[in-house]
Amino acid sequence: MNYAGEVAALVTAISWSMSSLAFEKASLIAGSLQVNLIRLLLASLVFFVVFLFSPITPEGIPDFKQTIWLAASGLCGLVAGDYLLFKAYTVIGARTAMVIMTLVPLITAIISFFWLNETLNAYQIVGIIVTLLGIFIVITGKRNKHKQSQQYISIKGVLLACGGACGTAFGMVMSKYSMGSLSAITSNHIRVFTGFIGFLALITLLGRINNTFSVIKNPG
Repeated sequence: MNYAGEVAALVTAISWSMSSLAFEKASLIAGSLQVNLIRLLLASLVFFVVFLFSPITPEGIPDFKQTIWLAASGLCGLVAGDYLLFKAYTVIGARTAMVIMTLVPLITAIISFFWLNETLNAYQIVGIIVTLLGIFIVITGKRNKHKQSQQYISIKGVLLACGGACGTAFGMVMSKYSMGSLSAITSNHIRVFTGFIGFLALITLLGRINNTFSVIKNPG
């Protein structure tokens, strides 16, 4: 059996977990909006370079409908979802927020069931139940007295993380629905670039663009 998909998902989960700790610290120092804008700008540049050296076939060129759906996926998952998640980092910390983010597969499965007519087998349902029990234990357990006051389990932080999970899940389903024969590089490039434009517009509307330049000039 080919487990390439499972291995890719596992590597993604490990990378995501490691990066969340760095993003927590960066968000506390610079602010979640600024951190998201900078990371998506860097990611977009990396995808652009990779895209230039990747072979492109006629089937790999997105049409208008695919572009719109992938852009919507970027706005939903990378702007709304990640903004809420990064805000949750500053309230309940990356470790607790990432535990709550394990709701993403469950929410994705529910959305896919109604949207893409996908079903779950018994093993997957058991996995979801175990995940829900783990999240329940973390949220309702006694807080560690040695933790900083900003990092306790709060309703606000839990709601922010849950909102981030919903945004990420909707973004993932939109991506799967729209990408078709497109490569992962092309699809993610569209999503990431749209996410960057979304955060740039949001920061500009909120009048925080000067703060972003200050962060870049003085990262410490």
